[in-house]
Amino acid sequence: MNTKRTDGKKIAERIVFTVLTLAFMLLIFSFSAQNADQSNASGGRVTGLLQRIFFPAYSELPAAEYENFIGKLTYLVRKVAHFSEYLVLGLLLSRTLKAYGISYGKRIIFGILIALLYAVLDECHQLFVPGRSGAFFDVLVDAAGAVNGVLLMTGLSAIRDANRLVKRAPDGSGAS
Repeated sequence: MNTKRTDGKKIAERIVFTVLTLAFMLLIFSFSAQNADQSNASGGRVTGLLQRIFFPAYSELPAAEYENFIGKLTYLVRKVAHFSEYLVLGLLLSRTLKAYGISYGKRIIFGILIALLYAVLDECHQLFVPGRSGAFFDVLVDAAGAVNGVLLMTGLSAIRDANRLVKRAPDGSGAS
């Protein structure tokens, strides 16, 4: 019975993390499917909020300087968004691969490869969205986020597993 409960838990864990990962990939896809006006509007809201919170005095700049500043801030916000999306995707991919019993090294390799492939496909997808374009630099930013996410989650998993081994050892030496 204990084996059945463990097997059921493993299956549930696989389903949950697979669904979360695929749902997040769909979320990324939906952001990429926004036309230029929709994308600019959502990015503009974030940029405007950041400007009001962190740079309120910049509103007093001459129009040309203010627009230049907002353009640079918008660019930064977009790149941070790319990095963050793929950081989360990397975390989810690593955790999903763990649920399937994939080893640490293979989790790193497969997690990064899957995220990189998805980033390339995502940028290609944007080529077909009105007013959008695909950018190689965005793939690099996405890849950086994914690498960080995969390494972070895999590292945390390794630490947790090592701590479990130490706690199981009768003398605390780490030997089972």
